[in-house]
Amino acid sequence: MHPDLKRIEGIIDLSPWLAANTPEPLIGDPECPGLADSWGPRGISIYCVFVEERGDNAFGCRNERCYQYITHSLECAIRHQRHHHFNHSPFVCVPPNGAPWSVLYSLLLFSSSSVQLSANPTSLNSGRRFFAELDLMHHQQNAH
Repeated sequence: MHPDLKRIEGIIDLSPWLAANTPEPLIGDPECPGLADSWGPRGISIYCVFVEERGDNAFGCRNERCYQYITHSLECAIRHQRHHHFNHSPFVCVPPNGAPWSVLYSLLLFSSSSVQLSANPTSLNSGRRFFAELDLMHHQQNAH
């Protein structure tokens, strides 16, 4: 990986927003290192610096260990960075009524690594976290 990207990765690893699982800064935001400006477009997630556009609307990962990763969505490529390289889940579900909800369908849609089981094994806490806003929307449509 390019030395600039290694430095950005180190800054992200030590960031308070990653530790708190809050949303990452966008390129150009005050919390975003200026070095990221030369690696991605302003107004997009800082994670896009690790995404490589490969032509024909295909996006890949600049990390050597997953060089073969390809998707046709920039959002999916950013989700890949959050999940596989930074373990960052900034999107949290708070059900409208605040009550736990059923696991049955949602466990089929989402990996169990991000699931927080409550005392009742057939329900989940409302504080479940997701790697992308799209994952949260799918969850809310199907589980609430």
